[in-house]
Amino acid sequence: MDEEDRPPGRSWWIDALNPVENLRALSDARAFGRRAAEDLADRMTTGPSDGGNGDRAEPGGPELDALLRRLRSDSLRAADLWADLVDGAAAMIGALAGRVPGLRDSAAAPDDDVVLGPVAPGGVARRVFWIDNPAAAAIDDVRPHCGPLRCSDGTELIDAVTFDPAVLAPLPARSRCGVEVVVTIPPGASPGRYLTVVLVANLPEIALPLRVAVAVAEGTG
Repeated sequence: MDEEDRPPGRSWWIDALNPVENLRALSDARAFGRRAAEDLADRMTTGPSDGGNGDRAEPGGPELDALLRRLRSDSLRAADLWADLVDGAAAMIGALAGRVPGLRDSAAAPDDDVVLGPVAPGGVARRVFWIDNPAAAAIDDVRPHCGPLRCSDGTELIDAVTFDPAVLAPLPARSRCGVEVVVTIPPGASPGRYLTVVLVANLPEIALPLRVAVAVAEGTG
C-alpha cells in the first residue's frame, strides 16, 4: 500500500507483516516453484524434439535415461524442500508480527477490552486487535462484526464501526492476524461512553468488549 493511500495513524508494519497476505504470496511462489521443477524434469526426461515434427527422441541409452530420471527425482525433492522453506517463512512472519514494538504496543490481546478515545464528534479512532488460529487447519470466512455502539442513556451510534480487513478468507492454520477496528464518530454525537461487543464468525470463543469515549465537541460548554 502506498503511503498516500494508508489511513492516518496506520503503521506500514501492519500491512508488511500481515500473515494472510504474505502467506498467499508465498503459497503462489511455492506452487510456481514446484510446477517449474516438474516441467524441467519432464522436458529433460522425455528428451529433445525430433526435427520440429512434434515427436520426441528417445534418451541416448540406459545410462543417460537413469541420470535424467534421477534429475527428475532430485527436482521434485528440491521443490518439496522449497515448500518447507515457504512454510517456515510463513510461520516466521506470524511470529514477527507479534514482536514488532509498534504493533505490539498498539494491539489488544485477544482477551482484552478494546478501548478508544476520547474522540471528539466527527473524529476517527483506530486500534488493532489480534485474531489467532492455533488449529492445524485453516478457517474460512473469519469475519469480525459487532452491534451499534450504545451509551448508558440508550443513545446508539449506528454504522460507526468498521473492520480492516472485513473478512479473512481463510485464516491460515497456526497463524495470527491483526485486524484494525475503525470507529467514526458522527458530528452530532452526544458525549459519553459507548460500548459494544466484537464477535468473530467461525471463532465463537472470541468476544471483545469495545469501549469508546466521545468527548465534548470543541466550542461547546
